[in-house]
Amino acid sequence: LHHLQEEVKELIDNPNDELEWADCFLLLLDAARRKGHSVDDLVKFANAKLEINKTRSWKQNENGVYKHIK
Repeated sequence: LHHLQEEVKELIDNPNDELEWADCFLLLLDAARRKGHSVDDLVKFANAKLEINKTRSWKQNENGVYKHIK
């Protein structure tokens, strides 16, 4: 996860670099695998989180980032 954190910083600096996106994706998959999770598990987790997020209220900050407020 520390390596993923480093690569996310690189992606923030270079959001048009497709290889940085790939690095982050691969590192996330590897970190999940090391914890015993599959790609299918990650999709299941993401769908469950999406359902939670649909029930929340959201506000856009000055920097354009949305955050939930409840």
